[in-house]
Amino acid sequence: MPRLPLVGRACLLLKTQHGVSTTVVRRAILVLQTQGWVQGVHGLGVFVADR
Repeated sequence: MPRLPLVGRACLLLKTQHGVSTTVVRRAILVLQTQGWVQGVHGLGVFVADR
């Protein structure tokens, strides 16, 4: 499964390019998890789900 960038790195990229806050990135990842698009694996990261 492809892995998403680490939250800190994603936040930095999105903040510099689009002015998005850390809170928005974390909430977006949570929404994607609840909808089944990504899976969080403790200690390893967030991965795109097999659908």
